[in-house]
Amino acid sequence: MIHVGLLGPLELRVDGRAAAVGGPGRRALIAALALERGAVVAVPRLVDVIWDDDPPVTAVTKVQGHICALRRELGRAGAAALQTRAPGYRLDAAAVTTDLDAFTTLTAGAARLTGAPHAAHRAELLLRALALWRGPACGDIPAPAIQTAAAGLEERRMSAQEDLAEAMLALHRYDEAVDVTEALVLRQPLRERAWEYLMRGHLGRGRTAAALAAYGQVRRILADELGIPPGHRIRALAGSIGGRPLAER
Repeated sequence: MIHVGLLGPLELRVDGRAAAVGGPGRRALIAALALERGAVVAVPRLVDVIWDDDPPVTAVTKVQGHICALRRELGRAGAAALQTRAPGYRLDAAAVTTDLDAFTTLTAGAARLTGAPHAAHRAELLLRALALWRGPACGDIPAPAIQTAAAGLEERRMSAQEDLAEAMLALHRYDEAVDVTEALVLRQPLRERAWEYLMRGHLGRGRTAAALAAYGQVRRILADELGIPPGHRIRALAGSIGGRPLAER
């Protein structure tokens, strides 16, 4: 069995052993195939991924060379896993696993568990999903096409972190909710949902001043960066603190 790790620096394992992923071009090729596992990726698409808008005249030959080298690295497992299918190549879904697939399965399972009675199970699944991440997705592959795909994966990671904070709040695990959301707003200060859960976490811990300070921060950030006020949910939460609107304080 072949495993490709995408949720961090590219990782390739064959029957449990680490395999060489090669230089930037080969890493980009592996990532492109793994991101579309089970689907055929056309050779012109692979050329675009590896060289962006400046391919060499020998690009198709070089792609074929990368495929041959990858098959050698994969050994006997590669014969079934890395398939030639017109107009390109594909990784067979039955022979290749990825950490992205596991992340998708776990977060989808968590999304099906709605309501407070399922909060503990939802949190467990989300913790397992987030533990799969070893760093920024495809962080060692500078190819623009791969980084565009990686940005979408990072968005899914942050949404899962927000879902985890929501579950922690339902479980009254306020310290953990604050830890998750504080780290998130430091990285992505425009995420209002994370700010809301940070405020709720502070309130759950009885730290009204910290909740109001967080509101002040997000209000300033949104005004400075986007020229807009916080959304209704955050304003309503801030206004509910102490039973009177924030503007009256």
